[in-house]
Amino acid sequence: MENSYDVVGIRAIVTNIFKVREMCVQIRKHLPEATIVIGGHIANHADLPGIIDADLIVKGEGVRWFRKYRGQDENFPVQHPLPYSGFGTRILGITLLDSHDQTAAILIPSVGCPVGCNFRSTSAMFGGKGNFVNFYDTGDELFKTIHERKKADKLKHASCQPGSRKLAPQLSSICNHA
Repeated sequence: MENSYDVVGIRAIVTNIFKVREMCVQIRKHLPEATIVIGGHIANHADLPGIIDADLIVKGEGVRWFRKYRGQDENFPVQHPLPYSGFGTRILGITLLDSHDQTAAILIPSVGCPVGCNFRSTSAMFGGKGNFVNFYDTGDELFKTIHERKKADKLKHASCQPGSRKLAPQLSSICNHA
């Protein structure tokens, strides 16, 4: 094999459980020495260990977990990727052009559920009601990030998902004026 990996990570949602099972089979076939790590919403599936062949199943926030696992500083600030809100868009069977100036950036300031709703899978993923991980500590950090992204990608709009109780009041005003 041209490239060899000691760890292979897979993040998935529960509906892709059988795809993940097949991925694990293929990883074992091609990289038998690799450690397979599973994360994402699928990690909450109670029967997952009996369905797939993985070495580690990680519930909750995975970036810090992986840093700790690899012997890195788990508390180093997380630089959250800034995905685009629209790509591969189809309406009535017509594929729209992927144009950065026709879409919005998404900013996710935290993961988990600070409110701790009983019905949310994110509450379970991050240790229960009210547990979450912030990627930004202040509104100023968010504002700076939004401005940098809008300027670099020539975006017209930005969308914030105010998941953080601490930052939610600041977010609505920041997102509307960035």
